[in-house]
Amino acid sequence: EAFRDKILRIVGDEWENQAKFKPENLPKVSLNPESLYSEIKAGNMHAALESKQPSSSGDKDSDEHCPLVQTLVQECVVHFAQAVHHPPPVLVYKSKHPYKSHDEIREQVHIPGASKLIVTFDSRCHLGNDILTRLSFYRDHEYQDLISQNNGRGASRYPSFVVPGDRLWFRFTSGNNNGLWGYKFKVKPIEFRLDDQQALSSHNFELGRWIFELFLSQMPQGITERYIVELYDAITLYVVHAKPSTKIKGVKLLIQFLLHVHRIPKLRLSLLLGRMARVPDLKKLRPLTQEMDAVMGSLDVNRTIHSQTLQALMELLATADLVQKDFTFGKRQIGRDAKELKDSKHTTDAADDAGKTDDAEDSDTCRVSLAPGKRRVDITSVGRRRLVVLEAKYGPANPSPSAATSSIDITATLKNHLSRVGSSELVLPCAIKELTRLKPFSIDPATGRDKKLRIKYRIDRDDYVPGKGIVTTTVKDNLERTFMFRAGSKSQPAVGEGDPTHYVLNSSPSMFEQVVRISRFTLQTGGGGGGGACSFPM
Repeated sequence: EAFRDKILRIVGDEWENQAKFKPENLPKVSLNPESLYSEIKAGNMHAALESKQPSSSGDKDSDEHCPLVQTLVQECVVHFAQAVHHPPPVLVYKSKHPYKSHDEIREQVHIPGASKLIVTFDSRCHLGNDILTRLSFYRDHEYQDLISQNNGRGASRYPSFVVPGDRLWFRFTSGNNNGLWGYKFKVKPIEFRLDDQQALSSHNFELGRWIFELFLSQMPQGITERYIVELYDAITLYVVHAKPSTKIKGVKLLIQFLLHVHRIPKLRLSLLLGRMARVPDLKKLRPLTQEMDAVMGSLDVNRTIHSQTLQALMELLATADLVQKDFTFGKRQIGRDAKELKDSKHTTDAADDAGKTDDAEDSDTCRVSLAPGKRRVDITSVGRRRLVVLEAKYGPANPSPSAATSSIDITATLKNHLSRVGSSELVLPCAIKELTRLKPFSIDPATGRDKKLRIKYRIDRDDYVPGKGIVTTTVKDNLERTFMFRAGSKSQPAVGEGDPTHYVLNSSPSMFEQVVRISRFTLQTGGGGGGGACSFPM
């Protein structure tokens, strides 16, 4: 957070003092994602790294305007382009087929830099059901803290699971084998912790995502709009060319970007399109239709993982349809909006002649004067869901009637914790030993006993209402969840949401709500009637 705040302060100073709140004063980014991708693909790594340096246009003053912004955009492009050719490592472990009788294998699985690992199994896994044959996974090198234990046959006997950290250990033991196939599983990271050296290596997706989200959520709006095409081209390159197993991360970012564009007010979007030399080319998303076919063909391999990818692709294409309609509408309105702007400018100029004022803050937000009684709103949070804790009681799972103490109220501290982690999701480790590291659970109401957490909560969402601005509405109310935590070193597998080591309380919409949302997008773009002039060209 300190590093982010420092960047934003520097960019803010450059935006005010050098660019004078004018996007046209910001330097151009000559680095082309497609060209960079081709150079990397051809093995010309030296040229690719050289192209990371901010280019000079020959104008001495040009490079003096917001050089940090230019560097950030180019770093974002480079990291996305190289992440395509350097996907996260995937480790594969398998037995002989069929596996050996009376065998034992112990091994450590380690992916440096990972903060979470996901383990998935081959659908052909088949181990004996005897007492000796087991494929077991552990958190410690002493093989005591059990995560999962598998044998038998069928997908239900080999569920995928997520492990916090960068390593785990597995042990395979076998009895007498009568020709059964054996096991095969893959381990890959789903999150990375990056130090400075790893971040600057340009082989990762994570730093590119961090910079990309910084532009969408933290940068002044004028800066984001200035580089809207460069940001779109960078993330689209990754989404189109990345492997299916890593594509979903980019798809979610691209959806976030398109919704950001869709939330730009219509008049401002018309003015933006009018002064831009080019706009995001949504035709670049055409290859994703073939990707959807590939995903649907692989649903039977791992239904949970791939259904999320398919859902994300569906939402992406529907959102692209919606933004395409915005672009078409914006272009049609350029002439009329320009006339309205001109009339407004005459009125503003008259007022300026009477008493010159320079409202720099207004210039940062919008170049058009506001009518009396109107106010600007921050639309970047529109549609975002939040968990709101109403009551949280933490205490023994089975309190004794004669006990002097019972549950304690942790509502305030849990609210503060949720606010610090973003309010959209609450993740709690199932093991009390790990749970007590979180501030709300630092006080033990019943030492050495199983614990219970009961939460009453609701889900809120910010919506934009014309004339009122940002209005918070309650999506779901009177919700309640109870979580059980076992004393001791071993974790209790989570039930329902989450993974085998953590409980997850999520504000995200359910699958049904997502389908409804996608249907609404389709209806808004005229896709249901088949004759919409603004439909997305596939």
